[in-house]
Amino acid sequence: MKYPFKEDIVQETENFIIGQDWECPIPGFLIIASKRKVDSIIDFSKEEYKEFCELVLKFRKLLKTILGIKKVYFFHSEDSGTGFHYLLFPRYSWMDKFGKKLKSVYIVKKYAEENMLTEKQIKRVKQTVKKLKKFV
Repeated sequence: MKYPFKEDIVQETENFIIGQDWECPIPGFLIIASKRKVDSIIDFSKEEYKEFCELVLKFRKLLKTILGIKKVYFFHSEDSGTGFHYLLFPRYSWMDKFGKKLKSVYIVKKYAEENMLTEKQIKRVKQTVKKLKKFV
């Protein structure tokens, strides 16, 4: 996965890039992307699998301790066609009005893309990336 802006990358390791989802301005909406072109976790080497699991745990903890995010939804689709991407979607209290079921994530994401692409929100997202970078 290539990020359009280097500053959106929170951490880069030998096998993965972890960054803010740059299409959806929700602070802490992170993507863990494999550098190697694979579609599924079953294609990982043992080293990649170990590193991936450590990164998921590390970033979930950071979302809680640094950003105060209590709930996170985790997503992966093996048929995306763009390689392995694992999404960490934070739940903020303002999202409750859209519901808490899985389908609400798509509604929230669409709402954010259509209504939150403001200069103020983008600045907030970039500040969140900088904050997370300090702890990786």
